[in-house]
Amino acid sequence: MISKSKIVQLLQNELQRKRDILSDEERLLQDSLEDQTKSSVGDKYETTRAMLHIELDKLKIQNRVYVEQKRALDQIRSGINERIVFGSVVHTSIGLFLIGPSIGKFKSSELDIMCISVKAPLSKAMWHKRKGDELIFNQRKIEIISVY
Repeated sequence: MISKSKIVQLLQNELQRKRDILSDEERLLQDSLEDQTKSSVGDKYETTRAMLHIELDKLKIQNRVYVEQKRALDQIRSGINERIVFGSVVHTSIGLFLIGPSIGKFKSSELDIMCISVKAPLSKAMWHKRKGDELIFNQRKIEIISVY
């Protein structure tokens, strides 16, 4: 079984990889914006510049999301939890879950996990359950195999 600290590290690495890609895209858009500044004036020029600004704004929003997700990951402690709470890694009969930042599905050669928010319906259904407990979610029986 992979440790919680290893899971957090893999997720942090993935978030950093995504932030690096965003930085590259932002740099390319910034270069395009500077190239447009050198172009002639007119409606096409203004439209292109406006669209580039919109794309830059979208990248900045996505970057803020990644920063918030990283902060949430940083708050996860490596200790074992008896009950399912924020930061718990939960092995169930339907898969492996991290209760923390809503990163979504993460798959690598070492790990296949779904990262769900404490506000997610499944997370709420699991809240404070323990190893061996069962729950019904979406008319499906789920067994808690382990919590750490």
